[in-house]
Amino acid sequence: PDGASASERDMIAADLAIKRYMAAVQVYVDCVEAETKGLRSTAPSRDRAGTKLREERAIRRLNEAAAAMENVAELFNQAVAAYKERRQ
Repeated sequence: PDGASASERDMIAADLAIKRYMAAVQVYVDCVEAETKGLRSTAPSRDRAGTKLREERAIRRLNEAAAAMENVAELFNQAVAAYKERRQ
């Protein structure tokens, strides 16, 4: 929400939505990490190049998820700061 004009109810709803989003992204991250660990333990030694490529893709997905979470958190923190400043 736009913290400069949002109501308290809007800010609380956004906070809850962001917490749900962060939890869902964490589930995704956990799945990708488990998949990556599984690749290492089950990949035949002759498929090292393919395994390495899949691991690189998984790392890229993890980095993208982390960046998305950081972006959402930063935007919400800015909204909270604007909301608090308006209320003073």
